[in-house]
Amino acid sequence: MDRSFKPAPKNRMTKLKSLRFLTNRALSKIFNDQINLNILLSQQDPGLEKPIQKELVYGVLRQFYFLEERLKVYMNKSLKNRDNDIKLLILTGLYQIYFMKTPVYAVVNETVSVCSEMKKVWAKGLVNAVLRKAAHEKIPKSFLQSSLPAWLTVRLKKDFPESHQKIENTFLTKPNMSLRINTGKIDSQSYRKKLNESSIDFQSTPYEEAIILDNPQPSEELPGWSNGEVSIQDFGAVLLGRLFIDQVRQSNFQENWILDACAAPGGKHFHILEMMKKNGLGGSIDGIELNPNRLNTVLEIAGRLGHSVDIKQGDARRLDWWAGRKYTQILVDAPCTSSGTIARNPDVKILLNSKKIIEFQKQQLQILNTLWKTLAPGGRLFYCTCSLFNEENDLVVKKFLEVHPDSSLCNIDMPANTKNSVATSCGWYLLPFDNISDGFYCSAISKVASSQESL
Repeated sequence: MDRSFKPAPKNRMTKLKSLRFLTNRALSKIFNDQINLNILLSQQDPGLEKPIQKELVYGVLRQFYFLEERLKVYMNKSLKNRDNDIKLLILTGLYQIYFMKTPVYAVVNETVSVCSEMKKVWAKGLVNAVLRKAAHEKIPKSFLQSSLPAWLTVRLKKDFPESHQKIENTFLTKPNMSLRINTGKIDSQSYRKKLNESSIDFQSTPYEEAIILDNPQPSEELPGWSNGEVSIQDFGAVLLGRLFIDQVRQSNFQENWILDACAAPGGKHFHILEMMKKNGLGGSIDGIELNPNRLNTVLEIAGRLGHSVDIKQGDARRLDWWAGRKYTQILVDAPCTSSGTIARNPDVKILLNSKKIIEFQKQQLQILNTLWKTLAPGGRLFYCTCSLFNEENDLVVKKFLEVHPDSSLCNIDMPANTKNSVATSCGWYLLPFDNISDGFYCSAISKVASSQESL
């Protein structure tokens, strides 16, 4: 018999520790190790395996600043940095009491018991006392003012004086679940019929391929999921895909040679393929993605949807991937702070700082300056981010235009029924409020044709 050591299967390891303990570990990875939620989810972290665990992790992140303020009221002094895991454990209990209405005795018993698993038995009395104090209090009406970092609240008020309160409110709510119907496999009416037959309630949108579910559903339980009839995609991202297709039409090339420069997670890429086919637009689309793991995920999704794609690993800040043929249109969904997606990714407000904004801006300018060399004269570059910061949006475009005399802004025809759109000097914002969409920015730049350049 082979008695050599073998790691325990993941599901067995999960059973050895309580769900609450594993949830606390996931939160610690975010706060202490600065690992974002999407990475933990892609790694199938055991602290995010069950729906209740996701509810707790997302809830604590979403309401962190409010919960932290309440904790200060209940404690005479702050915990030391080495006991940040105990702080997160208490915040999880507070979230259950305030927002989940879990019976107090259950919250206290479960939370206190985790202290032993954490080998911090000394904290049992503290955890018990704080949670029992909280059980006798009601949520203060002013909690919204303490649920975002102060610097972000100030910034939103300054940049979006008429909309900041709606944005802040949306950042504290669970986002809706939007679907994009793969019109290459099924028409929109037939898919809506399938949803009705499955008793899944939804709302239609101005765009036939986009629908919003009244209640989130596990993707695998959606009708037509396994054979690629539908994808999960934010409604704002669907609109951006349509705006890009408008730019393709306006470019007036007989044959379109498109580049998706930052292809992952793939939603816009597949949507563009579907729209080109539906609208009879000739041409093809290439894609590059820097991260090999994200690239593999995109290719897996392409297989499920039935799309034949040409996406390879490549860094948009370099040209070693480029074969030399110039593109007629380029889509740059640039790496950014993701500040417009805080409702969907509440860890962003925890991990974000002003230094990162400047780092992303430098990267965005590098990408635009490099890709400009691959754009054909008369071609168009469509730049977008999911950020609400001017440094990553209009300011990037303005800096780019200053050093490229052969560039000019293109008009973007935003549909009149887009209630959450705001025009800027170089493009448009889609603001995240009323659960319409995540926050996005977009701008379109054309390359002035010259006698020195040709296709």
